[in-house]
Amino acid sequence: MKIKPIRLLEILEKKGLHVPKKQQLSSYLISLRKKYYGASTISLDELEAWCQRNSLIPDDDEKPWVLKYQIEYEDEINKDDDNKNKFRFFVTARRLLFNARSPCFIIGTTDMITQFHPFGFAVCSNEKQNDFEFIFSYLRDGLLNLNLQMNEQELILIADDAEVISNAFLKVFGTDHNVVMCWFHMRKNIEKNLYLVEDKALHGGIMNDIETLQLSTNKNIFDIATRLFLKNGRMKTN
Repeated sequence: MKIKPIRLLEILEKKGLHVPKKQQLSSYLISLRKKYYGASTISLDELEAWCQRNSLIPDDDEKPWVLKYQIEYEDEINKDDDNKNKFRFFVTARRLLFNARSPCFIIGTTDMITQFHPFGFAVCSNEKQNDFEFIFSYLRDGLLNLNLQMNEQELILIADDAEVISNAFLKVFGTDHNVVMCWFHMRKNIEKNLYLVEDKALHGGIMNDIETLQLSTNKNIFDIATRLFLKNGRMKTN
């Protein structure tokens, strides 16, 4: 019914029916969900079995499947690690992987009008470099499974300033690719640190210069403009 417990209590009261305590209603809803949909938790064994059952590539372009998964049990993990159970799985569909042939991606791709098109989604127990290597490498393998090929020469990574993502990307695809920080995160970080410039009258000009800098049409122009900005303390703009 898509009605929250508090609203259910209000409806019962309005209709003059017995109104249980909120905890009683919550307990009843939990048991009802379990009856119709099964347990709300899943063991690592059950997760592995589910991934195995859903690993075959379907004929339907819209039907999702598990592109790749990794399950690591405590007794199998290298002692140098944190000795905890780990899991990673990547779910996609044929139609979503077709997007991965485009060059600029963030586990999805943006087109010329900045619309985002996902490749699929991955669920990992951690957010370490190994987890992102898993995502990048098996995205490539998924394309090969469909006899498709990514234009890796023009790949650009757009992400936040997390080294584990950048390092994983460069390890999988090579170090000769550009890594770009998401402009939203970049701007937020600059605004947060503007207090370091004591003269508040300069803050607006600094932001304008940096916004102009990020509109550079190629890397050569960006590098030249950056040197001028750093040399002069503030880039001169008209």
